[in-house]
Amino acid sequence: MKFDKLFRTGHQKTILALDVNRDGILSSISEDGHCILWSSDGQIAQDLDLSNEHCTLCHLHPLNSIVFDSSNSNTFYISCGKIILVYDIRKCSKSQRKYEFNTDEINQLCVNHSGRYLAACDDAGEVKVIDVQESCLFKTLSRHHDNICSTVQFRPKKSWQLLSAGLDCNIINWDFSCGKPQQIFDINYDIHKKTSNETLPFINPPFVHSISLSEDGKKFAAGLGNGDIGLFQFHGKKFKIITSLKAHDTEVSQIFFHKFKNFEEQSLVSGGNDGRLKIWKEITDGQSSNYKLCYTIVHGSKVNWITCSSFVKDSIFVADQSFHVAEYRLEL
Repeated sequence: MKFDKLFRTGHQKTILALDVNRDGILSSISEDGHCILWSSDGQIAQDLDLSNEHCTLCHLHPLNSIVFDSSNSNTFYISCGKIILVYDIRKCSKSQRKYEFNTDEINQLCVNHSGRYLAACDDAGEVKVIDVQESCLFKTLSRHHDNICSTVQFRPKKSWQLLSAGLDCNIINWDFSCGKPQQIFDINYDIHKKTSNETLPFINPPFVHSISLSEDGKKFAAGLGNGDIGLFQFHGKKFKIITSLKAHDTEVSQIFFHKFKNFEEQSLVSGGNDGRLKIWKEITDGQSSNYKLCYTIVHGSKVNWITCSSFVKDSIFVADQSFHVAEYRLEL
């Protein structure tokens, strides 16, 4: 097994976030104020200069997050500061609409499986859930993160569950229909509890930088500031930690579940500030599962974002400190 490395060059500054739709269209956003849509063969299909439409906004705030609508591959959302812009691939000359519900800078956007709800987490520790069908604010999830909320994800196959996590080391499972948490998990407390009788050197706090859920919604992984990956299993509406993987030398900035064509089980891809990518393969014994490291890629630059696709070939797309998107294609 090996990965062939390819580059997609088109930006003039650091690329901050990526997403790919079910048709194999890759999107990238950069500090240069541009959003580029790439065709499945690696060519630039659209180059959107958002500063033309939102000049003041894009000079004051970077484009932090981009996500395709999971139910409509033509629609995608971009966050810029506190603002969310809605675009249609078929008519990209101007945004279709704009949402202004967050009170602080947005860190991540996500869309639920039906495409009706869009979530945006921000530096105020809040998550705004927007009903995009009605173009209105549906719920504000607040008062339970006391620091930056860095990551948010809807739980697959569960209509009203959403996970958020952040720099307070808390992972929260919300019932966003009523706006109340079903569980608050302090991973910092969990780590201290396990190591209270040991003498450990100083390590970075386990800030939660990224979370990703498995396709069936039964488990999720969290990329932590201490270099670990936390693995969690749901039991009904509650979850518990199964294990933690000693993954990277520094912060795990990105984590992503993906089903590669050539792997029987869903795999886990992690990226860190140590400039490495790691592919973890699920090992199941019939009653429980764990993950074994099966491949390490020395990428060489701090990872900003990871997304994966199997539209043409099994690919891992990486945004880092450079001006291009790196693509690793799995070759067996």
